[in-house]
Amino acid sequence: MARFLLQRLILAVVSVWAICTITFFIAALSPGDPAALAAGQHADPATLARIRHQFGLDVPIPVRYERYLWSALHGDLGRSYFTGERITDFLKRGLPPTALLAVTALLLALIAGVPSGVAAALKPNKLLDRVLMSSVLIGVSLPNFVLAPVLILIFALRLGWLPVAGWGDPENLVLPALVLAARPAALIARMTRSSMLETLQQDYIRTARASGIPPFKILTRYALKNAFLPVLTAAGTSFGYLLSGSFVVETTFTVPGVGGASIISLTTRDYTLIQGTILLLAVVFVTVNLVVDVLYALLDPRVKVTG
Repeated sequence: MARFLLQRLILAVVSVWAICTITFFIAALSPGDPAALAAGQHADPATLARIRHQFGLDVPIPVRYERYLWSALHGDLGRSYFTGERITDFLKRGLPPTALLAVTALLLALIAGVPSGVAAALKPNKLLDRVLMSSVLIGVSLPNFVLAPVLILIFALRLGWLPVAGWGDPENLVLPALVLAARPAALIARMTRSSMLETLQQDYIRTARASGIPPFKILTRYALKNAFLPVLTAAGTSFGYLLSGSFVVETTFTVPGVGGASIISLTTRDYTLIQGTILLLAVVFVTVNLVVDVLYALLDPRVKVTG
């Protein structure tokens, strides 16, 4: 088990370093001058030189890369080219709303997806299965920027049950969480159905039925536990998707997370903010995958042997 965890930790560190390096060089080699954008169109050469020196843009790229890695290891991701705010302060302020939205959406996806997948697997090719899988197809195919206006039109403008946008009250969380949860719920339901169908055909399930074990106990204690491993992977991947996919949703519903400002940073070439956001997402993705690997080892003893 210790060797298994050590291998995963080393892989996680290498992955974060690789993403950090690629992001830095893409930003450093991109056309345009962030100092010129920050200073304005009519800035004089002295002002441009001062801004470049202030943000360390007047040194060679390898030196900037070395400084960036060293600062990132010490928790300093630099400052925004346009606001001057420390990137770590921005992430500390914007991450809680984004994380709350992602966690709520993931819980909704699990609550809706797992029971739907189990119900569909228990009645394969029946009416319930076809209705649920048709809903899954709609959920997978419908993008966030289409679903969000539809829900706003129905629940906010027509029915008046929920606010159109904003943040701070519990009702402000409902619509963006529903929009974010739609696609992961569909994927989890589809994965649960496939995994349950395969598990229910195993010999130990037939043996349990022949032994007179109640069907509900067979379903919850034996079938669902073993069928949940692929679903766990889908849930972990979905959480990373929820964090990154929340950018469009946050902009639509004016959620004060990292999404809206990150989209603006793409148009203004605020490279430090872009790098900080991508590094945060990389750390979250890698951490979630690491947690999923550990849970795999805890739920399935065969993983420990392989590790």
